[in-house]
Order: sequence, then C-alpha cells, then structure tokens
Amino acid sequence: MGTDDRSFRGSGEIRPTASLAAVVALGLVVRGVLLAATYDRELWADEAEYAFLGLLWDRFGFYVPSADWFWPPGYPWLLARAQAWFQDQGILAVQLLQLAASGVIGTSIVLLARRLFSRRAAFLAGLAWALHLPLAGYAASLWPETLTLALLMPAMVLVQRVLAEPRECGGALRLLGCGVLLGTGILFKQSLVPLPALLAGGILLSPRMGGLPLRASRAGILLLSAALVVVPWAQRNQSVLGHPVWSGSTLGENAFLGVNASQYSNFDYVGLSREELYGEGSRVDRWFIQPPAAAEPWARSSAASHVERSREDGRQAARFAREHPGYFLRTRVKKLADWVTPISFFVRHYRLGLFTGWLDQPSVRRVLVVLAVLTTLAMLAGALPGLVLTPASSPRWPLTLVLLCMLAPSLLVSMSRFRVPAEPLMLVLAAGFVAGPSRGASRRRRRLALAGSLVLLGLWTLNAPEVAYLLRRTW
Repeated sequence: MGTDDRSFRGSGEIRPTASLAAVVALGLVVRGVLLAATYDRELWADEAEYAFLGLLWDRFGFYVPSADWFWPPGYPWLLARAQAWFQDQGILAVQLLQLAASGVIGTSIVLLARRLFSRRAAFLAGLAWALHLPLAGYAASLWPETLTLALLMPAMVLVQRVLAEPRECGGALRLLGCGVLLGTGILFKQSLVPLPALLAGGILLSPRMGGLPLRASRAGILLLSAALVVVPWAQRNQSVLGHPVWSGSTLGENAFLGVNASQYSNFDYVGLSREELYGEGSRVDRWFIQPPAAAEPWARSSAASHVERSREDGRQAARFAREHPGYFLRTRVKKLADWVTPISFFVRHYRLGLFTGWLDQPSVRRVLVVLAVLTTLAMLAGALPGLVLTPASSPRWPLTLVLLCMLAPSLLVSMSRFRVPAEPLMLVLAAGFVAGPSRGASRRRRRLALAGSLVLLGLWTLNAPEVAYLLRRTW
C-alpha cells in the first residue's frame, strides 16, 4: 500500500505527522469543552449508581454489587480510589483522567488507520473521531466506556502490528502487552471477556504467523497474559460467590429485559411509552415487538446470589426462545436495527434535558444533535465497505471479532451504549473506505458490500418512525 504522502501534504507547508497530531488535539479540545460545560451536572441513572458503588467501596473497603447488576469491578474501584484521594473532587479527577485517556483513543485510531490503510485514512479517521459527539460525550460523563476504549484500542494496534510483521522479534512482547490491556479491559467491560480467547484462536489458525509451534506460543502468550490479570478477581468471586466470575454477571438480567414477553426494552427510549413511539396497533409494534398472546412472561429469579439469579434468568430466556422461536427471531431483527440506529446516548441526554446552560441553547442543541446523527450515519454506512472492499496492509479479522463481540449484548437488550466499543473501529474502516481505492475488490466482495448496505438501509427504514419521533422531541 502506498502512503499517498505527497497528495496528503498538499502544498507541503504542513507535515503529515503534525496534521495527524492536530486532529487528535482537536478531539481533546472538543471533549474538554464538553467537560467544562457539563462537569457539575447532576449524575443520572447508571452514573449515579457507579458513583454510589465507588463510595461504598471507599467507605467499607469491599465491593457491594448494585441491586440488579453485578458489574465489573474496574470502574467502581477507580471511583473509590478517586474519592479516597481527592474527596469531593474525586469525580472531577476521574473525568480529567478520561479526558487524558481520550488522547490515547484518538492516537490509537490514527495509528490503526495508518497501519491498515494510509496517512489520508489516518487523518480522516482522526478527524471523524474528533467530531463524533456520541463518543466525545462519554469522556465528560461517568461511564466506563472511555477507559475501556483506552485499553482496547492500543491492544488492537498491537495485534495489527504483529499480524502485519509476524516474524518481527518484538511480536511476543507486543502480544504480552495486548493481553495485559485486554485483561484490564475485562475488569471494566464484561463484553470483552471472549476477546482474548478469540484473538488467540485467530492467531493459532493464521498461516501467516509461521509454523504451528510459533503460532501456539504467540497465542498462548496473549491468552495467558490476559488471564493472569483477571485471575485474582475470579478467585475472589469463587471465595465470595461460589463461582469464578471473570468480570461481571449481567447476562441474566439482560436476558430478562430483552427476551421476556413482558416488555420491549430500549434504553435509548427511556421515559417514552410504546404508544408514543409507534402508536396503538402500528405495523412495527405488531410485527416486531408485540409478543404472541400465548407468551407468558417469567418473573425475576428469587435466588439470593447475583450469579445464581443471572444463571436462572439465562435458563428461562433459553426456554422462552425455544417455546416462541418466531417472536424471538423477529425481536432480534428489531434489536439489530436498534444497534445500527443513528440515535445515541448523546442525543438521548438532550431529549431528557440533561444538558443545561449554553449547550441547551436551541441553536447549539440543534447543530450538535444533527452533527451527532450525521457522523453516526456516515460511520455505519462506511464500516462494512471499508471492511470488505478496501485493501489493507494486514488481515482485518481482529476488527471483525471485536465488532461481533460488541454486537452480541445488543441482541439481548437494545441500547446504543453497547455499540460504543465498536465505534472507533467503525470510524477507522469508514475512513479507509473513503480514502482508499476499492476498484480492485473481487465481485464476491462487492456483492457482499452491496448486500450489507441494503440490509443496513432496511434496518434504518424499520427504525425510521421512532428515530424521527425522537429527533422531533429533541429538536
């Protein structure tokens, strides 16, 4: 792959490296402005819950799970340390840490796009990240997504470096670093749990990595280094809960909310009734989220342990899906549509009135909401063509594995927050598609990209009525 450096430089007065650094700096400025405008707002929903868990950990010296969720310990532990060290300024300290971590994310996006595609793609990916408000908003909030991405994205850069130069002597050390980053990320986000094993399996099966002994040793380094980070937490859970939980235990609660016949759950629509979104007896309501008359919802498990409740609700969900396969499948289609919606928590916060001051001025609100929706649409539209059409310098199957890992939770509960760990990779792929030539792609790949784009268009059409309603409410 050429780097198209001369065309990127234009007249030559700006060095490419300086331009790439400038887009990362722009992203930090955008996030810094959002933090300055919102740092003293009232914590809401899970943000308040995370802060409370951190306070309990700080005061009592151990992790007390929330009522319904057994979340991974990383973020509550960090909040506990921040409140112990900085007292009343603990939350602000964490937000400032997240602002700094955003620079790691932006730099990783630029490096990954540069390694896979070109400098032009790196510049476009960095610029897209800088202006993508659905990601920027997390740096100024009290959610673990920013810190999770600050661990995941450098790990992806290391993996791609090893795949691009498999015989380089530093490959083992890079995979060791990748495993440590992913293991730490697991302590912040449960959806990362399968990723070290999947990446290790991909390395083991990749012929370009050399002979089987070398592949096995490299795969083992990644898997073992990730496991060593989370083993102490798993041992603690074995002692306290009787089960070696590697991260958190939320699958059962998500299954209860997302498979049960009692309701259709989408946390992007919190505060709105089904009638508001669809209208009584509407087509979407009838065909995609209305359960059959014979479907009986089940009650939450009454087990004392979070883990036991989660497992029991998981078994109930599997039973319900077997008994009502048609309803289960059509609701999964709806949840897939919800995963690719242009709506985000940034837009949701505007609808709920969580932004105040100059951010809530009508002219500012409308511009920012439109920008958030447009960058999301562009990201989603360009990700699949970038994955299957644009030539790259190394295999892109690790990116595919991450995308699938992030998609899986959303097939239980609809929420754009589940998409967030995949969005930096989508930005990289979309930038590669825009910046790179795709004329040499095979007919099969072109057909795959066309089919995927048509499916995406169909999913957007399916969700168009409620998206339009939400935007009118936000406007």
